[in-house]
Amino acid sequence: MTTTDLGPTPAMALDYAAARPPSRLWDTLTFRNWTRTFAWTLAAVGVCGFFYLIDRHNWIKWISQGDWTDWPGRRDADYRMFKSPSELPMRIFGLPHFIVATIFVCSSRRMRETRNKLHFAGLLLLGSAFCFGFYKMGATTNPLMIICFYFYFLIHGLRDDAFFYKAYGDQPTEAVKTHDRIMFVLQLLMLGLLFSLIWPTYIQMGDRDYRPANPVLDNFFPADWPFVVRLGSMFLPMLAIAIFALSRIARTFPDGLAGLWRVHRPILAVHGISLVIILIALVGGAWTFNIVVLGHFVGWYIFALYLIGKHPPKSPPTSWFAWMRTTRNGFMTLHLGLAAVVTVLIAISVYGFGKEGVLEAIVGSKSFYYWTVMHVTLSFLPR
Repeated sequence: MTTTDLGPTPAMALDYAAARPPSRLWDTLTFRNWTRTFAWTLAAVGVCGFFYLIDRHNWIKWISQGDWTDWPGRRDADYRMFKSPSELPMRIFGLPHFIVATIFVCSSRRMRETRNKLHFAGLLLLGSAFCFGFYKMGATTNPLMIICFYFYFLIHGLRDDAFFYKAYGDQPTEAVKTHDRIMFVLQLLMLGLLFSLIWPTYIQMGDRDYRPANPVLDNFFPADWPFVVRLGSMFLPMLAIAIFALSRIARTFPDGLAGLWRVHRPILAVHGISLVIILIALVGGAWTFNIVVLGHFVGWYIFALYLIGKHPPKSPPTSWFAWMRTTRNGFMTLHLGLAAVVTVLIAISVYGFGKEGVLEAIVGSKSFYYWTVMHVTLSFLPR
């Protein structure tokens, strides 16, 4: 696809004449549910933050001993369940998300077709190869792999945001292919702008020994280049590309960029706020990006409840699995029940086995990277 594919077409004229989005951004389901997602995400982080303070200073032991003169010291981070207020809820909601998604895909009608089974098997092998490569190249100890992991997930997250936007009915239904192309280009531009900012910044952090060194990062820029030059050498060309692409997109609309905002305001607002949150991670660290990942899981939970409510079963479910798959109460029981089970397993792994053994390999923080890579890869199965 080239930028000329985004040029005006006769079929689009009716689309823009008929495209009358709600006057208020809040009236769109895309933005309203994204706001709910963000609120519930922060609430989950807040709850875990409260227990993080208790776990960090071992308040329970301090109170139970009754020695009020001995102020509790910090517990070793290696033996804390609530090591990070944002990382733990990410796992608690993420692992059930992976399990439910896999079960629902494997039990869906489309998996009865041989073509889809082969596609799924191919993605499973590809995901396994990605996980092996991630491990062999140092996994979380390699900053280059961390950057690749973050952007691999961002591709998944932005793609699903566009899917929600369309499924919620906020994307115009006329000239669908053209709107889909616009969404695709906007996702590429966001990823490009983020990459041009994060890459030189991460290298700068590595130069200051904030993170482990990596030969690719160390040799990417000349050593004598100051940070401003490194940043500008990547961001300015990407900004020029973004401006050019947006100008081409604007030609699709009679009123230019104002028309782009008018027609696609919900998804542009969501992407814009998400961009700011991700950029905060450059200052706040990985815990901020964990909020982005957690928000994705919460967003899918809200979206699934919306779909189930919109398409209720035509007849009462005849099995417990059908009840969990086709009703809101069943889905909430399944998802939240799995979240409770994961929470218990993480607690057992930390306090019972000291984060060692098979259980930690399943629910541990390091294993979560591999489950995520596999999940993102399998998500490319055609919907």
